[in-house]
Amino acid sequence: MDNSKTLDELEGSVWSEPAFTSSVVIRWHALRRKPLKELSVEDLRLLAGQQIGLDYIVPLARNVLEENPLARGDYYRGDLLMSVLTVEHRFWERRPDLRRRFDDVLSEVDALIATFDGSIRPEIDRYRKRLVVAD
Repeated sequence: MDNSKTLDELEGSVWSEPAFTSSVVIRWHALRRKPLKELSVEDLRLLAGQQIGLDYIVPLARNVLEENPLARGDYYRGDLLMSVLTVEHRFWERRPDLRRRFDDVLSEVDALIATFDGSIRPEIDRYRKRLVVAD
């Protein structure tokens, strides 16, 4: 993957200008035009949470989470992990390679997460249950 390219370039599609001026929608559009190597943790959190560019965003997020499973965007420690945990099961079915790599990250941090915050445990359980049901 060429991290100097943008999502627009990598996906071969340019989004038209937003139909309305929501600051969040405007930001999604701007992030699609930002080179991947310049995306922050918060940018990854936002894109993953909105299911945007997942083939490119999830591997980047996984790299960050491998280094720091509780990486923080703008909200709280672990918000990037929470965002990736909400990625739709169809993506994981289509990308079992990334699923295995993300599951490895989860396995490594399970004990840490258990002591971190009880609110993250149910999300992990929902993620795993969705994938078991889908398999």
